Amino acid sequence: MRLFIIGTLIAFVAGKQYLRDLIGCNVQDDPLFPACRSKVKWMQANWRADYRYKENGVDGSICSIIYYLSRVERFCPCVVPNNALYPQCLNKVKWMQANWKSSLYYRNRGVDGSVCSIIEYLRRAEKVCP
Repeated sequence: MRLFIIGTLIAFVAGKQYLRDLIGCNVQDDPLFPACRSKVKWMQANWRADYRYKENGVDGSICSIIYYLSRVERFCPCVVPNNALYPQCLNKVKWMQANWKSSLYYRNRGVDGSVCSIIEYLRRAEKVCP
């Protein structure tokens, strides 16, 4: 029985890592966000130090840290996730970047033209981005 539980736990953890690899979260070097890389490194070591990190979805993974630092603290740029589970995400983001201004509908739902606001809208409303 113990062996089964240990095996199940290993498969679960490996599966989570596999999904993170599919998402492809990488720190982007952007001159507009010079502190991003150092903040990511700091958060990797210290994400348990403040309960607010966990409350905002940080679980120690690079993906959750970049998500937090781009949307909450604004130290990193929002990056369109490369996720095989959401194949339409990139094309939808590109379309919205070109067309969001023409619709009051998008502005009323928090889209301001930034990649972060577009991804958040597409995640929440259309469910085409992670």
